[in-house]
Amino acid sequence: MGILRTIARNALSNAAGYLVSVVTALVLTPFVIHHLGKSVWGFWSLVVSFTGYYGILDLGIRSAVGQYVTRYWAQRDMDGVNRTLNTALILTGAVGLLLLGVTFLMVPLAPGLFQVRGPVARDFQWAILIMGVSVSLSFPLAVFGSATFARQRFDIANAIGISEKILWAFLTIWVLEHGKGLVGLAGITGGLSLLSWGARMIVAFKLLPGLSLSPAFFSKASVKELWNFGIFNFLVNAADRIVLNTDAFVIGLVMATPKDPALAGKAIAYYNVGANPIFYALAVTNSVAWTLTPYATSCDSRGERDALKNLWLAGTRLIFLMAAVLTGGMIFLGSDFLSVWVGPDFVSGKEFVSSAAVMAVLAVAALARSGMSCGKQVLFGMREVKFLAFISMGEAVANLGLSLVLIHYYGILGVALGTLIPILVTQLWIQPLFLSRRLGEPLRDFLKNVTPGGLAAMAVMGLLSLPVHRWIQVENWGDFILAGFLVTLPALVPGILLGTTREERARVLSKILPRGGKA
Repeated sequence: MGILRTIARNALSNAAGYLVSVVTALVLTPFVIHHLGKSVWGFWSLVVSFTGYYGILDLGIRSAVGQYVTRYWAQRDMDGVNRTLNTALILTGAVGLLLLGVTFLMVPLAPGLFQVRGPVARDFQWAILIMGVSVSLSFPLAVFGSATFARQRFDIANAIGISEKILWAFLTIWVLEHGKGLVGLAGITGGLSLLSWGARMIVAFKLLPGLSLSPAFFSKASVKELWNFGIFNFLVNAADRIVLNTDAFVIGLVMATPKDPALAGKAIAYYNVGANPIFYALAVTNSVAWTLTPYATSCDSRGERDALKNLWLAGTRLIFLMAAVLTGGMIFLGSDFLSVWVGPDFVSGKEFVSSAAVMAVLAVAALARSGMSCGKQVLFGMREVKFLAFISMGEAVANLGLSLVLIHYYGILGVALGTLIPILVTQLWIQPLFLSRRLGEPLRDFLKNVTPGGLAAMAVMGLLSLPVHRWIQVENWGDFILAGFLVTLPALVPGILLGTTREERARVLSKILPRGGKA
């Protein structure tokens, strides 16, 4: 299978997995709240959040396993694959044992620590025990997920994940309708998680012939490799969490006043209404960009610099076009979307700046971040995680500092600007400049190559939005969908013409049309 078909297959399977997760969450959350009750559902959310923090102790090891298993597999070095996986198993197994200890320690302490009283306290303890044991045991099993990554079989990983989600949905309905409550929900969630990781372990032996498990493969050199890559990847992920998750903290810290205790909560609500759609947009583009990492790793392991350069240029051009269309929609149709979704109060500007204005500023930030996400994956493939950690932490610190300053001048819009400014610097200048020097493509030529399609699409969307808003008064979802089609579809024509090469268009058409070129 050609690399373009492989990437397309992986991207589509990632999108399918993401869609199933979103639909499952949207449909089942009200059902779970209804059957558990608000307070018990809150305790369940607390259990999930608490055990979710176990992942911090990973320190980037699992992502490092994917990097080095891919690299050694591309070099046909099965001994390297076995050293990496077995070393990681021993390291993550030790962490898993530590987490089991934490779990058994927390079970008797949890009700008092989180102020859980009454009959639900015992169920709360059982839920923490079940989920804690599940996460602890999953820790070493998770390293086998590197097999689907190394072989670029995201479709298999997503098939397992989708099956888990669908089975979880049906079992959740059954468990709650039969009165099993918090303990039953923890049981099926933890049990299915272990089953899915077990399935990935079986798949790993199929995808990596010659894979063997033995303590004899443990290697101090592999420990050093995993640590050197993993710790910097951990810093990158920590920085991303700061960038994406601290805005509400800043607003709550600065805007909380004794005279109006509800002010900070309202401000956070207005900000999050504009910010939350950005996370979905980032997830869409990331589902494509993530599939490029194993290919970039394979190219780098074989010293194929031209292939890396072509991946960087072509991948960025296409992802930037996708991100630009999403950004244009959030800028030019954002107010309509929010009015239909959450009501006109959030865009009226009476109490705070319109949530649509917050979304527009953050949409530009998302365009820069997601549009250049291919470069980030290429850097991961080249093992430039130290550089990524440096710019990511710099961006996070600047984000936090600017937000704390600008909120005093521009309110919640200042927080959005505090997010935007560092992203523009790191994503449109520092990161591509570094790659341009490493891969021999001048920065000016790179930007001229990758941005015209996306910018043209946004320009057309902006021009079309003016007459469309005069013709259509958006009052419901039907009006919004119609306006979205009228603004977006014509913009795709110049976007595709300027955002793809003639060879890329011909290649796509050759896959769509039968041989002979006639439909």
